[in-house]
Amino acid sequence: MSLDDRFFEQMQPWDQTMKEKREEFFKGRKELKDPLKEETELNEQPKLKKAAASLNKKFPLFFFSDPDQLISEKTAFIMTTLLRGVIREPQGTGGAAREIKWPIAGKTGTTNGYYDAWFIGYSSQIAVGVWLGFDDEKTLGRGETGAKAALPIWLNFMKSAHEEKEKEDFLVPEGIVFTNIDNETGQLVSTQSKQIIRQAFIEGTQPQEGEEFNEEEDQDFLREDFSQ
Repeated sequence: MSLDDRFFEQMQPWDQTMKEKREEFFKGRKELKDPLKEETELNEQPKLKKAAASLNKKFPLFFFSDPDQLISEKTAFIMTTLLRGVIREPQGTGGAAREIKWPIAGKTGTTNGYYDAWFIGYSSQIAVGVWLGFDDEKTLGRGETGAKAALPIWLNFMKSAHEEKEKEDFLVPEGIVFTNIDNETGQLVSTQSKQIIRQAFIEGTQPQEGEEFNEEEDQDFLREDFSQ
């Protein structure tokens, strides 16, 4: 049984609310006007429009009204690079998926009490989600996490699904840049960086500065520390 079937009645009002809010956002709301506030609102409109235009220019929408392309390609690629870290990084919960030896991204999930466990992952060609749980709301058992219970099933399917496919990496859209950054500070790499990672950014949002080592400040700190 799918999650949609299992929680259909509970999810239906939420889906309807989200649908209405989404329509409001893109079409604009029609609100009743208070005659006493009309003059004030007219005075504020130019300021509000200017502020909104400035905000939209600085932070353009990362999603669209088109149901076939809800978020921009650049935003989707950034999310993919983060979700690939779940699998590629040594501390990632989806590390076992590296066995597939294919460019993939994904995320494990586990609810409190181990009632639900899932792994949702994808390659450039296939997206698959695996969920485990009981219809009568009981625990799967202590330690039955998404990585332990769901990921092996997902991995087994994805191996078979990709057997006759040519390996393809995720396409990098225009407007994406890659930068080496310090994993501890999140800034550009400096001479003192110990952990360096290469991270994708939407052009214009990448770090512009690094934290350089200040020898004089460090010596002052040591003198103060040893004098105590």
